Amino acid sequence: MAKFSAESLSAIEYDFSGFKDQDDNAINAKGFVPEPTRFLVDSVMQKIKSTFDTLEDQAEIEDTTPEAVSAAMENLNFEQFSKVADRLTAHLAELCGATVTYAEDTGDFVESSGGSPTYDDLMRLRYRPFMAFFGYVMEQVMSPEVSKTGSNSSRRLKSV
Repeated sequence: MAKFSAESLSAIEYDFSGFKDQDDNAINAKGFVPEPTRFLVDSVMQKIKSTFDTLEDQAEIEDTTPEAVSAAMENLNFEQFSKVADRLTAHLAELCGATVTYAEDTGDFVESSGGSPTYDDLMRLRYRPFMAFFGYVMEQVMSPEVSKTGSNSSRRLKSV
């Protein structure tokens, strides 16, 4: 008989060794993203949404799917884009288990420790690999591929 169990979900694995940073150095980071708690996922999704909601031009997004985030980023000026990219990196690092500190007055990233991958690993990724990894993690968290017998479909859930 088919059943759902811990083995029904695959781990969120990453390997950045095929990517190079801005200085053409190999990024030798690989491992597993720790399984996030429900509270952490909710908190990070709210932070991602509020990142866009607080922009001057009100580039609000309806949900935090990778497609919605990418589309919203296309309409930002350089200053907004840079601020959003920095915050998304910090939010993703937090989802990946990092302890992240934000400035109380602005909400901007201050520092980070831990995580798998770390904030520094994420910052070393060039834009396209970063956005692809962002999308990969968000998809795995919000609509995981459940590949074992009896658990092979998952409804797509709308995030915050």
